[in-house]
Amino acid sequence: MNIFGIVVDPMVVAAILSLAGGGVVSVITQLLKNLLKLEGVAAVILTGAIGVACVAAYFLIIAPPFVFLNFAIYAVVVFGEATGWYHFLGPSE
Repeated sequence: MNIFGIVVDPMVVAAILSLAGGGVVSVITQLLKNLLKLEGVAAVILTGAIGVACVAAYFLIIAPPFVFLNFAIYAVVVFGEATGWYHFLGPSE
């Protein structure tokens, strides 16, 4: 891709946007949980809904074509990261 005479690799742009998007998802989730004073199951459901919506936006807008298997795997990873559930699978200290 050539932007204003500068060659830009679309994969690098997608990687940068996905990293920035992860931070944005976390910030939005925490703001809404604090604003709505959610805890427990309600907070997990909100986190899942925001995570799935952001993953869908990523795959539909930033990284087409949409492949359901990729979407499902990425959604599970984002949900696990956002809720901290991935810690259950890792070594505990």
